[in-house]
Amino acid sequence: MLYLPAAISGGNVQITATLQNSMPSGLPALSFKRAPAAFGRAPAAFRRVAAASGATGITFLGLYWAAPITLSTLPSFTFALPSADIFSGVDYYLAIYDPSRPSLGWEEGWEGPATVSGTTLTFSGGSSQYTFAGSLTYWLAVFAVPQSAAQPTPAPSIAPTTVPTQAPPAVSQAATQSDAFVGSVGVNTHFTYPAYNAKQALLSSITSLLVASNIRHIRDGLVNEPVATAPYYAILTQLGAQGVGSDLISSVGQTASQIQSVLSVPGVEAIEGPNEYDLSAATVPNWAAQLSAFQSSLFATVRASSASLSVVGPALTTEANYAAVGSLSADATYGNTQGDFAGRNPGTAGFGATDAFGTYGSIPWQLAIARQTTGSEPIFVTETGYDDSGAADAVPAAVKARYLMRTLLEFWNAGAPRTYIYELVDEPGATSAPSRGLIDSNGNPKLAYTAVTNFLAQLTDPGPAFSPSPLGVGIYAASSVHHTLLQKRDGSYRLLLWVEAPSWNPVTDATLTVAPQTVELSFASAPSSISAVSFNDSGTTTASNLNVASSIVTLSVTDDVTIVTVHP
Repeated sequence: MLYLPAAISGGNVQITATLQNSMPSGLPALSFKRAPAAFGRAPAAFRRVAAASGATGITFLGLYWAAPITLSTLPSFTFALPSADIFSGVDYYLAIYDPSRPSLGWEEGWEGPATVSGTTLTFSGGSSQYTFAGSLTYWLAVFAVPQSAAQPTPAPSIAPTTVPTQAPPAVSQAATQSDAFVGSVGVNTHFTYPAYNAKQALLSSITSLLVASNIRHIRDGLVNEPVATAPYYAILTQLGAQGVGSDLISSVGQTASQIQSVLSVPGVEAIEGPNEYDLSAATVPNWAAQLSAFQSSLFATVRASSASLSVVGPALTTEANYAAVGSLSADATYGNTQGDFAGRNPGTAGFGATDAFGTYGSIPWQLAIARQTTGSEPIFVTETGYDDSGAADAVPAAVKARYLMRTLLEFWNAGAPRTYIYELVDEPGATSAPSRGLIDSNGNPKLAYTAVTNFLAQLTDPGPAFSPSPLGVGIYAASSVHHTLLQKRDGSYRLLLWVEAPSWNPVTDATLTVAPQTVELSFASAPSSISAVSFNDSGTTTASNLNVASSIVTLSVTDDVTIVTVHP
């Protein structure tokens, strides 16, 4: 039986429950991947018992929420189990699998231990708020772990008695290629804009800074100029020769010949549908139909010349306008969304209305609304960034630097294969986003440029593709600590850790203090070496060696990214 507390938002939601005795298909095994928010850090006794004996799933409850809802506390549950599933000497816990955050796996110990009365288990909930996203099924698992044996009373002695502690369990953590993450990063450029043309003397410096940044992709326009003679296409050709690919944004009305003429420009790797064409609704009443027809023609034109060139769907400005366009999944290889956090941290739970797609402004919402047009296709994030001056939602330069690094990681963790920072160079006087550049309007690198460049330099690892191996490590920390695990070709790992919390209040323009969090890493076998670099407010790093005397490593992390290098 399920007992729901009061809803903070999204009441009167229809719930569909499914109860079964076997693990739902497609879900990972119970694996102690992360201690849940309700525990903070999993109690030592719970972790020792689990490490020694493993956890046994008894029954599984699926809860499908038709729309998002935020509860004031964790819900309470009562389970009536068969007598064969009631054991002596065990504690019963409740784990949750959150499909909106699959990288967390099962969050064991979400509730518990249960109160046992006969064959009835009662989980009394907890004091933490919890949000269930809409149109998703959350799975709960009831599992048992043996109770820890009581420690014998030590004999009196002069010196304190040291009781050895047992490590929390290590988990097989999946890794992705470090260089693939680096290759997911792009930046918006405007090499045809007046601000660039007015600074031709700086153009060589700007392109040199771009190449040095380790950013391998740019997003710019598909302009109707002769490819052979236009200075713009000469810039793209030069960048392509240096390993920087181009995503070119098309415009409604461009002809097949105009589009085909740019496909052979060195470095052109993607053609994108029109950007924010829905803003023309006031003058083009049938804009949605025009856009849909043009995207279909664009896809056919590109495919007539190339079977492999990427075609990106159009970016739109509202949830409703994605719905108005309808399905374009047959006419795009990637979807398109644009992540504007309005000065908030990239892991924000959102800052607007909540509906079936989630809460406005959050990453899950941004990706969900784009799926209305391109369905299950992977989604490019074609614009995201922060102003650092001259805008209502500007953040301090140091906050921008740390938020940008975390933005790239949060979108990567959410499954985005490409995230384009907005933008390369500031646009002073622009009506919106005047200072989102990595470089100022005089060609000087900003703090954000330094941070992103150093960040990607830590992770770059060019070479042929390979299949990363999992790493046996348990990560125990508060739920605000997020992580990404990458592997390089030499077999070493990069475990990125950060506290995903706001350090700036964009409403009051005030600094927020983020408390450091302790992270405990439990390795299946002690690494041969382990070290860490932590970023700071200057965009540079501080290095430190970590103690590997045992299989447990403890460190403190902040809202700046820490990169732990592990050599097995």
